[in-house]
Amino acid sequence: MGLLFKVLKTENTEGCNKLIRRFLPCINQSYQSNESFDITENVKKYFEIAYLYTNLDSDKSLEYIRKGLNSGVIRHGWRKDGIVDHFLLDALSIMWNKYYFELQELQGFTKKYFQMVLAINQITDENYRCSAIKKIIEILLENDFELAKDMMKAVVSNNLHINELILQYCMALVKVGEPVDEIVSWFDYFDIVNHNEESISMKLQILLMIYKSDWYDKKEKESIRDKIRYYADEGWISTPVQWDEDLFQFYLNFCQNENIDAHLRNMTKEYEAEKNSEKNKFCKKIAKCKTKKYLQKLCDELMDYHNHIIIQSGDDWDMIVDKVYEIDGNADKILAYMEACKYPHDVYYTSNSSYFYMPLGRIIEKEGLTTKVWNHLKKNGGYGDFISIIRAYDYINNKKMCKRLFTRFFQYCEFLVYDESYYEQNTE
Repeated sequence: MGLLFKVLKTENTEGCNKLIRRFLPCINQSYQSNESFDITENVKKYFEIAYLYTNLDSDKSLEYIRKGLNSGVIRHGWRKDGIVDHFLLDALSIMWNKYYFELQELQGFTKKYFQMVLAINQITDENYRCSAIKKIIEILLENDFELAKDMMKAVVSNNLHINELILQYCMALVKVGEPVDEIVSWFDYFDIVNHNEESISMKLQILLMIYKSDWYDKKEKESIRDKIRYYADEGWISTPVQWDEDLFQFYLNFCQNENIDAHLRNMTKEYEAEKNSEKNKFCKKIAKCKTKKYLQKLCDELMDYHNHIIIQSGDDWDMIVDKVYEIDGNADKILAYMEACKYPHDVYYTSNSSYFYMPLGRIIEKEGLTTKVWNHLKKNGGYGDFISIIRAYDYINNKKMCKRLFTRFFQYCEFLVYDESYYEQNTE
């Protein structure tokens, strides 16, 4: 019906405005009751209604124009837009790790963040942000165990849990000696329908941790002994598990003591120290550099990704920045490298991009946020701005700027996620 009246209005059909005035409430109601999951389709409807209201009710027309702009331009609608569920979460993690805010403030930000994730599930084309939820709980398990327990209840009530999260949470409960019955009660949330073998492997892992732990007495351990035998003896698990060596050895000893076959294979992780020979050679050459010409040659080597020079250490970056200042008297070569890698807009463009916050922090620490640095940030700013600059100031332990930037970043994300009704409800 709305499309029909749009055509009539476009063609300036005689008496069209009278008809539109009469049927607009019905059209409006129809559009509201049939909102689509496709944000593009909803935006189109908002602009159609805005068009129908022209020459009839200017305020209403502007209201629907704002709705269309808010939904179509400001609010992101795609699952790969990670501003909130990756960058803001990383920033929140930094705030917790350094306790830049008081505990109550951090708790407030975290609760609001969780609500933001729930809202994103409603306004984007992905409604299952597993990694973000898992990271929130991980942060809280390290910093605020009671809030982690409360939030886990909210997670399962919203059906946002996955096996990895349940395992992570149960392991944390074992480490602090929570009652066995409480831990085992979480087994009901494992996804045995879609991931049966994985679920059984994780249950067995948790039961073995309880049996191995000094928190529990002989009676408590005996209460789960048969469960361990059941999962270990029946050959439920065919694929290799990924347990730490101590726990897997404990499993082998358990099987030996119980006279049952050890069916499981462990896929051990190799923690071999990474030998970045190219990086080591480069840093040695930089440390010995004396001339501008040779410094330029080394910077060209660093910028050539074919050389595979990856600088991950803050000490190495500090040495490089200091050497550039010593020879050139400025940070132009470092800023040029960042610009070539589209930093801070893109934090994944090269292997070094995710570490650029270190030299940026060092530059700011040495001379402050100069006009040259500020112009670089403005010119190359974009998607990763907030988290990149927060990391830079965190690198130099500037608490005041980290708090200011995080607060602004949080407000910005709320602006992206919520529509006008949210602010109307929260300002009354």
